[in-house]
Amino acid sequence: MQAHKQFFNSGKTRSIAWRLEQLYTLKQSIKKHQEEINNALYHDLGKPECEVYSGEIYPILKEIDYFLENLSHLVKPRKKS
Repeated sequence: MQAHKQFFNSGKTRSIAWRLEQLYTLKQSIKKHQEEINNALYHDLGKPECEVYSGEIYPILKEIDYFLENLSHLVKPRKKS
């Protein structure tokens, strides 16, 4: 826990480039392990592959795409009234 705290306090996670890299890596990992995710959700919950993709994988990938495209706008400071 201490190592994670030190890493966070280093400020590296504040960089937009670092965040984009993490999102891209997550997206690629989900795609790479999609078959394993399908198998796990089938064995654990009985979900068929099409349900896993449409209900679990696709929405996450679309959310990641949204943040990859909009992160620099979303992190800009905003004035509050």
